[in-house]
Amino acid sequence: MRKEETTLKVTCRPLMHAELCKALSIRIKVFVEEQQVPLEEERDAYDDTALHFGAFVGDKMVGTGRVVFAISNLFKLIFTDIIEF
Repeated sequence: MRKEETTLKVTCRPLMHAELCKALSIRIKVFVEEQQVPLEEERDAYDDTALHFGAFVGDKMVGTGRVVFAISNLFKLIFTDIIEF
């Protein structure tokens, strides 16, 4: 028997300031609660200068990521796994 497949349309876009609390709650769920990363390591100084993105299914944020500008032109992308919704 073939398992039913579901296709979801996921849209990614930069977050507005008012959406940052939701993004942080997703990061806490994935990294702190599920992966046991200490909160003081997850929330860091890069959050203030990073470019934050959200992954949305419809109007619901289901994932988040951020681009951290670490040194001059170097950057790294940190993306949180998409959570169940």
